[in-house]
Amino acid sequence: MAQNDGENKKQFEQYVQYQYSYTPITDTAQKKPVCSSVTFVNQGAQTAFIDSQLRILPGQSFTFEGYPGEICIHSFQISFQGTGAKLVIMVCKEYPH
Repeated sequence: MAQNDGENKKQFEQYVQYQYSYTPITDTAQKKPVCSSVTFVNQGAQTAFIDSQLRILPGQSFTFEGYPGEICIHSFQISFQGTGAKLVIMVCKEYPH
């Protein structure tokens, strides 16, 4: 019986070492991470937008998850709307090459 992709990914990840990098974003910016998965965590008081489409409310996060060996090459546009502090943390999960 064949395993699904999620099970294969979990089995592979237990044998692969990876590291995280953290980038604070405090104003409108364009970021092009080089990693397998990227998470945007809104720790500010303003609503954050990724590529003008994905809304991340204060206290929320969103992850673009890839498989080990996949590399994200998308350039993300991060913007803010509202009043108060602007702070999004971009978390990249990086696998060794």
